[in-house]
Amino acid sequence: MPIKVFISHKKEDTEQAGAIAAHLTANGLFVYLDGIDAQLGKSGPDLADYIRAQMEKCTQLLAVISAQTQASWWVPWEIGVATEKERFLASFV
Repeated sequence: MPIKVFISHKKEDTEQAGAIAAHLTANGLFVYLDGIDAQLGKSGPDLADYIRAQMEKCTQLLAVISAQTQASWWVPWEIGVATEKERFLASFV
């Protein structure tokens, strides 16, 4: 499986996450970034299942960490799912 990075971030950090995604893509890596995913019209358990499915396709998770992250429950959840799936983890502060 080629390297594919799931970028986890708080909505307020979308600009930074997009810049990171562009940099990774320019360097030959594949990324999953929810801001460019047209399928994210789901909510609740359906959204959680969808995110899990997208993470299954990824080999790594990069968490964008900022002051806004402390108000997020998605970023810690995504880190937990990546840990459960034994994915490589990294953070960008």
